[in-house]
Amino acid sequence: MARFTAQSSSKAWGPPGAPSYPDSDFDVQMNRLEFEWRQEYEASITARAAYQALAADGEANAQLLDAARERLDRAEALKSTIRAKIDRLEDQILSRD
Repeated sequence: MARFTAQSSSKAWGPPGAPSYPDSDFDVQMNRLEFEWRQEYEASITARAAYQALAADGEANAQLLDAARERLDRAEALKSTIRAKIDRLEDQILSRD
């Protein structure tokens, strides 16, 4: 994921080329969101593997299979929600320029 920071000296409060405080806030927010997205990405991989293993087991309990599918769906939905937040933040950053 790309990180966008404006480096315009007219917007910076410090030396020319240094990011302004609002840029720092965007960086912090972006880093937090990217970290959350990576966590959910890993959770979705784990949930998918568990679901596929249960689905491949001919003797799997239907309730366990349903629960595994629900965990996978929740992980995918949360990952999508976080991705939408990242996209909105990127749009905010780009619209400031």
